[in-house]
Amino acid sequence: MKKLNVSEPLITSSPTIAALFAVISRQDFADHWVANNFNNLLFIRNDYENRCIFMEDQPSNRETIFSELNFFRYNRIKYDVVNYLSDNILEFLCRSIDNQYYIRVAVDNFYISANKKAYNKNHHLHPLFIYGYDNEKKEFLAGEFFNQKKFDYYSIPFDEVKEAYCHSEYPKDETEEYLENIILLKLDDAYVPEPIQLEKIVEETKSYLCGKDASNKYKYRRRKRDSLYYFGIECYGQFMDDIVQRRVDTRSAHVILDRIRILAYKLDILHRHGKMDKDDFGNLNKEVLELEAEALKNRNLLLKMLLKHGGADYSDQEAEALKEKYESLREKEKQYLGNFVDVILSNSRIG
Repeated sequence: MKKLNVSEPLITSSPTIAALFAVISRQDFADHWVANNFNNLLFIRNDYENRCIFMEDQPSNRETIFSELNFFRYNRIKYDVVNYLSDNILEFLCRSIDNQYYIRVAVDNFYISANKKAYNKNHHLHPLFIYGYDNEKKEFLAGEFFNQKKFDYYSIPFDEVKEAYCHSEYPKDETEEYLENIILLKLDDAYVPEPIQLEKIVEETKSYLCGKDASNKYKYRRRKRDSLYYFGIECYGQFMDDIVQRRVDTRSAHVILDRIRILAYKLDILHRHGKMDKDDFGNLNKEVLELEAEALKNRNLLLKMLLKHGGADYSDQEAEALKEKYESLREKEKQYLGNFVDVILSNSRIG
């Protein structure tokens, strides 16, 4: 058996983010990068989707976040190149693991028995995160969102992965070009952590509170599927509108909860690295943990409401009641972030 290190991801609101945090959660080498990022949210609205995501889930190119991380050695290989160089995909994947590479490979879940929703029912192309294999059992060790549930770890037979790979048909849409590649990721032993950038954290937090994108990441980007983009605190308003209009995507509720969880983690990082004293940390930590509890309660209320009605056939009163709870959460988060920025400014020379 060969198994690379993974842990329970800190946040799991998307497959890409979950795979990333499966590798870096609670790892000292990634502390500074996590502290400097995850400061803003994006709400995408178009004919295909209406949902909230982390800014980091939509990199500036047509790849994924992994291409932008300095602590990974990143390799992107076209499927046709892999097929030309190796006539045995199983051998290629195992050798990659042997060489300390985590793998992201898009496969057709029609052939993956662990995915009860798709197996022998629906052809669904989706990246599989592979971090190990067992030669005796003839299985890969992988992480995925199967059966519309949370990210989890699975053992997947070699022959299923081979079938799912060999029968995959890749999309022509260039916005999903990353599905045409096998991504190999190795932690870079030579990586020197970037400094914690308090100026960046403050600027992007203020940008979040103003509903703007301080990074200008989307300023010149071609609009994906003619999308409308909303940023920061405005994501709450879009999400609440979707609750009332009965078109809510539950992934937005997961993202809002995960954002508050990452705020708590970032706060802990800043305290551990001497950017905040014990008293300020204690006060802010109490606030953010209360926010997390409220966001979790709201998310669960939404899921129970949808389950109760078998979908979005809930009453106007139920919709308004849940909307009010998210309005309250939004105002409390704004208050927390204002206090957070004040503490950072009072403990630094940032103007």
